[in-house]
Amino acid sequence: MIDIYYFHQNSSALDALYQNEVLLHFVNQTKKTIFYTWKTKPTIILGAKDTKLPNLNDGIAYLKNNSFDVAVRTSGGLAVVSDENILNISLIVYDKNLSINNAYSLMVDYIKTILKTNNIQTGEIKTSYCPGSFDLSINNFKIAGLSQKRYQNAICIMAYISLDGNQYQRGKHIKNFYKISHANNSFPLVDPKSMKNITYFNLQPDFFNDFWMTLNPLSTYNDYNNWILKNDEFLKKIYHNIKKRQLV
Repeated sequence: MIDIYYFHQNSSALDALYQNEVLLHFVNQTKKTIFYTWKTKPTIILGAKDTKLPNLNDGIAYLKNNSFDVAVRTSGGLAVVSDENILNISLIVYDKNLSINNAYSLMVDYIKTILKTNNIQTGEIKTSYCPGSFDLSINNFKIAGLSQKRYQNAICIMAYISLDGNQYQRGKHIKNFYKISHANNSFPLVDPKSMKNITYFNLQPDFFNDFWMTLNPLSTYNDYNNWILKNDEFLKKIYHNIKKRQLV
């Protein structure tokens, strides 16, 4: 059962990554369950492996010339696109016994609930960007991808869901980024046609009705604000560690 939700409408990717880390530590101490959702302006969020690409500087220049910000995440995975038509979700739970696969399955169940469909399949879409064994797809078109990060007994399961917008163009930009950055065959050979938005399947997330209205907003949770004040110096260190990962 989710205790709290937090919706961050116009976040920078850096702020959202920081917020994920903060909530992960908060949940580890309080054992609360939090649903954190966020959107950003056009940004390419890279994984650690992407930062080792041999011609990365030219790849980043290409992204910036196409009006993307660039950020580096603290969890696993490869490059993904975030923009105002991509919903990023973090489900943050306290459970010292929850396996990796069961944690992913928990997020899958919530996404099916939000989208009100059982037509979502789980399995790698190899020609998508950031492919993984818990890619979510409909009719073999990827609509969402998952990753996770753990701190002690807290788990942050993250998903991005392609709601609307030009998904083909998103895939093309990642494909071009890898080509320009001289990616080898350990990186995905992205086919922009392999991914679709949920609107392509006539799905519309019912965000602030039903499911959402049963949750308590983080802004009204006084214990969180008090915890932030008590841990100010520690949280500054977290922000510094995320900031120093960034390339630009």
